[in-house]
Amino acid sequence: MSMNLSTYVGPYIQAPKTFDWYSWDTVVSDGRMEGGTDDEFLYLIPNKQLEGVERPTVIDRFMDAPVIQITHHQMVKEVAAFAALASELLEHFDKTGIKAELKWGIVPCWG
Repeated sequence: MSMNLSTYVGPYIQAPKTFDWYSWDTVVSDGRMEGGTDDEFLYLIPNKQLEGVERPTVIDRFMDAPVIQITHHQMVKEVAAFAALASELLEHFDKTGIKAELKWGIVPCWG
């Protein structure tokens, strides 16, 4: 079996590894544990194209993609777009006391 390792760059939700994300898979996909370690978190990434995000968010080792600049304004806009997409999930975290954070960054992924 071969693995297509890629890197996701953009907004994501950091949630406890014990969170059952399968019931929310129309909104988020499970990202890889950071660096493949025994980290206690899941990195949940958007499972859909985010409104207003015009750049590629997934980069794999076979892509010949140019280097692009991402401004702070664009990062804030992308986080807001994911927050809107995942608003029901974020409300679920608040109501149930699940400690999760909406962030922007780089997540190693596998597929």
